[in-house]
Amino acid sequence: MIFREAKPPLYAAAFLVGFFAIFHGYAHGTELPHAANPLAYGVGFVIATGMLHVSGIGLGLVHRWPKGARALRLVGAGDKQGYEGVVESTIKKYNSMIHTQSAVYCMVELAKQNKIDPSKVVSIEAEVFQLAYDFAGGGLYGVDRVIQTKEQADHSLPYLLAVALLDGDVQPAQFKPDRIAKPDVQALLKKVSVRPNHEYTEEYPGKMPAKIIVRLQDGKVIEHEVQDYPGLASRPFTWEDSVEKFDRLVAGRADDALSREIKDAVRSVENIQVRDLMKLLGSVKAAASAATSSTT
Repeated sequence: MIFREAKPPLYAAAFLVGFFAIFHGYAHGTELPHAANPLAYGVGFVIATGMLHVSGIGLGLVHRWPKGARALRLVGAGDKQGYEGVVESTIKKYNSMIHTQSAVYCMVELAKQNKIDPSKVVSIEAEVFQLAYDFAGGGLYGVDRVIQTKEQADHSLPYLLAVALLDGDVQPAQFKPDRIAKPDVQALLKKVSVRPNHEYTEEYPGKMPAKIIVRLQDGKVIEHEVQDYPGLASRPFTWEDSVEKFDRLVAGRADDALSREIKDAVRSVENIQVRDLMKLLGSVKAAASAATSSTT
């Protein structure tokens, strides 16, 4: 609508706004009872709403200017087809927040290339771009040094790097309560330190550089650096990468025949009906439920 500057009838526009407003309001309404301070939540919500209205008014004023109108159309849709956002999409390789992907990848690669006895590790140093440091390394938002839950673990670079060195991967299995609680990872994460690297920050988001330095008891120092990770727009997933991740995540939830059908459907998604793909995806849940029932 933005790209084509479509102007639907008032009743149609009102219907669209009302339709989405219902779900938008419901989502925020369900959050309210769980808010630490409902009054503060409500005040913040009102302020945020006011700011959105001001932003909308500002965009309207910009639109009155011919060049501004063209700029808004470009922002809203990009090129004529508006597909450039697809090729710029990022896929997470690991089961952790997006800003930690390159650091985790760096550690996994370092562990593959070197046989490291975790008990001989003196320290692990990580250099990352500023946002990764702020969100998961102890920067702006701090970091939990005592990790007990998945929510803490997947936002903690110390935990993620420690478990990546120990297990060689970071997937759902690395966030099970019993894995998080194990002494090996709890001890190793305390040896991890994270610091921001200004040069890395300048290269983000085109690249997501990271460096890991592991110091051992015998004085040996092992370093590894990466500029990105498989899944970043600059290094997109191959079909084989996608299949590997899919197979790993659906293991135990779908049989081989169903998995093959889903992969075939996705690969030929331009030539099938969406409802056919959705039917296959719905079968995963049904298959998993049936498998659970048969074992109880």
